[in-house]
Amino acid sequence: MAEHKPKGTIGPVTKSATAGTGVAGAAAILIVWILGMFGLEVPEPVAAAIAVLISAIGTLVGGKIVLPTTHMEQLHQTPRTTEARLNA
Repeated sequence: MAEHKPKGTIGPVTKSATAGTGVAGAAAILIVWILGMFGLEVPEPVAAAIAVLISAIGTLVGGKIVLPTTHMEQLHQTPRTTEARLNA
């Protein structure tokens, strides 16, 4: 029987994807600001679309940069089931 992760835990892929989203979102805002500094006005809907697209890319990249060994190590650190405790 497959063991399940305890409720309330966040895995490394989720953490990395979340970090990637935050960094990419900030980068998108800075890109629009820098474009404005060079005199290129970006309409608000376009700036919002840029932020969403770059954030989505950041989420995908952030979720993929987790090393497989880190992910596998966390999977094997799950607490033992009640059945395993009784049989020990």
